[in-house]
Amino acid sequence: MTQNHIEYNDYLCYCREDEANCNGGNWRLKCNKFDSPTVWKELLLAVIGEQLSDCMAEDDEISGVSISIRERDDIIQIWNTKALLHEQSTVIDKVRELLPDISFAAIFYKGKC
Repeated sequence: MTQNHIEYNDYLCYCREDEANCNGGNWRLKCNKFDSPTVWKELLLAVIGEQLSDCMAEDDEISGVSISIRERDDIIQIWNTKALLHEQSTVIDKVRELLPDISFAAIFYKGKC
């Protein structure tokens, strides 16, 4: 069974067809199902509290977070607006700082277009 929950900024509808999102992408964090509620809560609070904004490259921004509930490990995604700038970001460092006791099975970035 797969379930998804998505939170995005009000002004962005995250669709591949939406011109505003075409240049973005996301960091994907694969985490143990036991840790997913904690990771999801902390990331939502970090996004709402703009704690990740300072970790972004100039002219880039966080546009949303999503969680995909899977049979084994869950996948949490942090979406940004400019995939070409993701290497200048320190988002993953901040995630590790916020969640020092969580061990992620995998962390990687995937551009949308």
